Amino acid sequence: MVFAEHGFRKTSMQLIANKAGMSRPALYLHFQSKEDIFGYLGLDFFTKVLARVDAVLAHSGNPEQVLQGVFDAFDPDAAMAFLLDAEHGNELMDVKSGSSHEAIDKIATNIRLALTQWLKDEADQGRIECADPIITGQTIMSSFYGIKKP
Repeated sequence: MVFAEHGFRKTSMQLIANKAGMSRPALYLHFQSKEDIFGYLGLDFFTKVLARVDAVLAHSGNPEQVLQGVFDAFDPDAAMAFLLDAEHGNELMDVKSGSSHEAIDKIATNIRLALTQWLKDEADQGRIECADPIITGQTIMSSFYGIKKP
């Protein structure tokens, strides 16, 4: 991925076009800026994560296996690990991608709320001990960001 190789600031539309095997003008037919591309990638990633988390939480089972499934839902192809381990990983985690940033935050909130509800339901059924599902859900979500996000 071009962003992982060069960082956000040094990535240009020309670099992206070259990597995609297309001309820069053709790339501009789809995206107005590298911010749009980065936002699209983030939104696509989190949309898929939400679908996987919802599927995992919809099936009852061993709480440990369900939680493992939630963690696995965040990175089944190790894409996030690749980005975070990249030389420019910290820079990429700090990029705010315009209008997509709000949509991504909304999806992340929906994931947290679904996880929190699952924790509450499991605690109510006596399958787990969870004194505060809200804080526990937020802590689990924060772990995906490296405890970087409040």
